[in-house]
Amino acid sequence: MHTTTTIPPGQLGSKRPSWALRHPFWAAFLGGLAAVTVLVGAFAAWQHYEQPRQATARPAATATAPAHKAHHHHPRPAKTVYVTPPAPQAVPAAPQAPTGLHEVAGSGGIYASSQTSDAFAENVVRAWNGQDGVQDVYSPVTGQTYAMTYQIQPDGSIVATGGNGAYVQF
Repeated sequence: MHTTTTIPPGQLGSKRPSWALRHPFWAAFLGGLAAVTVLVGAFAAWQHYEQPRQATARPAATATAPAHKAHHHHPRPAKTVYVTPPAPQAVPAAPQAPTGLHEVAGSGGIYASSQTSDAFAENVVRAWNGQDGVQDVYSPVTGQTYAMTYQIQPDGSIVATGGNGAYVQF
């Protein structure tokens, strides 16, 4: 036959302290409080280490900053900065086409001013690199090189001006 020996509360070998046996409500309350504290601490640690790290610009530390702030490791919220985009650049207006443009013979769509030779107008078209900007163009009539400014127009045509009043549109 099996006999069980019961140890009176508060004596050596008892599993509970004597105060817990005398005050079961407070024992349960403190045990629950300890469990909640452990869970809250675990949750806070999980939140801290699982948040994605964001690169935020922070001002450099200065010598006048209090020393105790250096020991805090709380992440600071990112600062939202609203930036106004720059105003769109105005496209320079195309030079006014001179009256009396003529079509360069056999060109299929090259037009030049009266003071522009057909040979120079053809070289202007050949020198164009596909972008707005300035290109140096040789004139076989004068034997000189002239800076010509190219501008792509809204309709897709190109206007080149420069030299001695030269105007070429293609």
